[in-house]
This record gives sequence, C-alpha cells and structure tokens, in this order.
Amino acid sequence: MKFVRLGDVARIVCGGSLDRSSSSCWNGTIPWVTAKDIHGARINYSLDRITEFGLKESASNLLPVGSILVPVSMTLNDIVINDVPVAIDKDVKAVIVESLDVDRNYIRKFLLSRASDLGFSGTEETKNDRHATEVLADIDIPLLPLEEQRRIALILGKADAICENRCATLKLADNFLHSIFLDMFGDPVTNPKKWPILPLKVVAEVLQIGPAGPLPQSKEPIMDEMPVVYPAHAIDGEIFCKKSLPFSKESHAQLITYPLLKGDVVISRRGEVRRCVVVTKDDNYLCGSGSLFMRPDPLVMEAVFLAQMLSGDLAKAAFDWMFKSVLMQNSDEAIVGNFCVPTPPIAVQNRYAKIHDKIILIKEKLASELVQSNVLIKNLTASAFSMSESA
Repeated sequence: MKFVRLGDVARIVCGGSLDRSSSSCWNGTIPWVTAKDIHGARINYSLDRITEFGLKESASNLLPVGSILVPVSMTLNDIVINDVPVAIDKDVKAVIVESLDVDRNYIRKFLLSRASDLGFSGTEETKNDRHATEVLADIDIPLLPLEEQRRIALILGKADAICENRCATLKLADNFLHSIFLDMFGDPVTNPKKWPILPLKVVAEVLQIGPAGPLPQSKEPIMDEMPVVYPAHAIDGEIFCKKSLPFSKESHAQLITYPLLKGDVVISRRGEVRRCVVVTKDDNYLCGSGSLFMRPDPLVMEAVFLAQMLSGDLAKAAFDWMFKSVLMQNSDEAIVGNFCVPTPPIAVQNRYAKIHDKIILIKEKLASELVQSNVLIKNLTASAFSMSESA
C-alpha cells in the first residue's frame, strides 16, 4: 500500500485574528468560521460575518469552496467542508487539496478516523500555528485508487446521514412537545388562557431545600452507597443520572432527612436554574447538595407539568434573582414558596403528562438507536481505513 504525506498533496492554511471592537470589520457578508461553527459534514453559514475591510485586517484569506476545515483549539469531534467561500479564525486550519489523485471527502473521513491521534485539545502547544500545521502536514494518508477513495467516502457518508436523520428526529420530538405545551396552556409568562395563579406553597405538599453545602464523603464505603440526585446530571429533564457516593456516618444522618419520592420535582439552586427535573421512580433517591425539591399536591398540580412550567422563561428570571440573593441563605422555602404559577385544571395537566410520557418513550428509543448507530459507524470507519492501510 502506498502512503502519501498530506502536506505533499494538500496545502495547509492558517486562520487569522480580528479585533472584536472594530465595528468596520464586522457584520459584513463574508462568513467568519470559528471552531464553534464546525459541526456536521458541510458548512455554508457561520455565526459571525466580516467585511472586506475586516478580511484584509485579519491576515486571513478567502478560502475556496471544497476546503477541509479542521478545528485545532478543542477536542476534534467534527471536520467540515465549506460549500461557500469563507474566512477562518486562528483556531481553525484549512486543508486545500491540490492533487487530482486525492478525494477531499476521503481525506475528511480519514482525518476524523485519526482524531484521537492528532492531539488537538486546546493545549498551549497545539495553539501554536506552526505545530498544528506540521501535525496536519505530516499525516500519512493511504493512497487508494481514486474510485475506491470515493466509494469509501460515499459509504461512510450514507452512514453519517442515518445518524443525522435520527438527531433531527429527536429535535423534532422536542419541538413537538414544546408546541403541544404552548397549545394546551399558552405562554406561561403572559398566561393568555387566564389560568388561576397559585403560589408554590399552595400547590406543593412539601417544599424543602437540600443540604446547605457539600457533604464529606468517606474514603472507604462504610455502608451501601446512596444514590444522590443532582439536576445538572439529568437527561432531557426527565430521568436522573444518579450518582452513588459513599458518605460518612455524619453525612448519612444529614442526607436521610432529604428523601425523594416518585413525582417529586427537583430544581437546581446553582448554575443554570432551568435544570428542573422529575423523579420518575421510587429508588431511594436523596436530594443532592444545593438543590431544592417540592412534592406537588396530586389533586392540584401534576409533576411533569410543574417541571415544564419551572423550566421555562416564567421561572428563569425570578429564580435567577432568588438563588443569587443573600436572602436565600436562610429562607429558601419561604421565598420560593411565594413564587406563583398558572394552574390549569388537573385533568388538563394529566392529559398533557400522558402525551409527554409517550413522546419521551419515543425519544428514548431514538436515543438508544442513535448510540448504537454511532458505535457501528465508528467500527465501520475503523474497519474501512484499517483495510486500506493493510492492503
């Protein structure tokens, strides 16, 4: 098998930098691609756009269509090919294939198959333009006949399309569920359907904060490990990723005062307050440090509906203020308990919960299939290029 050095069949082009404060450089018509724009297989749009003046000031060049764009400032997950002329930031390198014997889609797939070996992880060394350029240029590519390169790229591209379709379906399921919520209840902020407004202390039988701070763990398990709930570890706001930890006796005595039951709603008091989740089964969960949980009155408030309500714009601004306020240090339940939410009839809430649960089951199936597809694609890619190299 003949190998060819990438730098011998392609030109490696560095990006540039541009002053964000210069208004004459920005909001033009030229796509300015940064590492955060690189996802999927193709790119024809970027979050930022620059002017002709900005292009001159950046020391970057307008790249031709068909360039392979490689992010070098982070873990390498995606590489894209541009469908329109673009300029690139200094954290992106462009591979411009110049040989007629090499297919750019094949090169892209091969680079992705070697992503873990390229060492692009945002370290100081890889941020150096010369180092990153040399790493790319020195990669040895198995040089198969051009038609075979195209066949491999086509097969792997079709496999990727299957995953992309499943990702799109998952997103559609999310949008569909959100649309159903708005159709049934209206915007919680404006409450156009004039539902009664009730404070949380009325609709919740229990409203309690978790431990005030981190609890000391035991180096050696002295008892069965306890599943502790942290909303930041939730998946899709529905199912907890429980984290079992061995705690000291003192911590255990404190934690058992914060038990969670099926149907409890937990909201994070740190970071992103939209992290609001529902306990979906009785499994001896315990409320984690820095969280707040409430147990809705089943005759007044359905848990899934409440979690959705507290995950939206209605609660965000208020909770952002509450959880940053010095008053929250000692009076969490009192302040949060006075927060008011629209309260439709319980029968309507229950109807939404049934629809919600059916869609979640569909999403879980799609997510499982997506994981399996990604594994199969990874194995297929490894197999395709290992056979190429051994041929």
